[in-house]
Amino acid sequence: MEAISSQAELDILLKENNLVVLKFYSDSCPPCKMLNGPYNELAEKNNEIKFVSANLNVAQELAKKYSVTSIPAVKIFKNGELVDEVIGYNPDKLKELITKNK
Repeated sequence: MEAISSQAELDILLKENNLVVLKFYSDSCPPCKMLNGPYNELAEKNNEIKFVSANLNVAQELAKKYSVTSIPAVKIFKNGELVDEVIGYNPDKLKELITKNK
């Protein structure tokens, strides 16, 4: 799983991929750790989608730009635009939104 920490890194991914799924997390967040399994499973089953993560402690400016106030937070970008998000531990909703945006 690729980790990013800046808007510049995200911009490159958005240009190179039709669909980018970005998970904001913290190592000290139990729901974030719970989401790791389902998130990694979705990434393995959807090779055509770029799944990345951003540690809130490192990517503070990126989190601020996308108004991340609660974690885990997953942002879904399609064709360079933010189209959906899932806040909190909700793997079923995440799967639903990824399927919708394929």
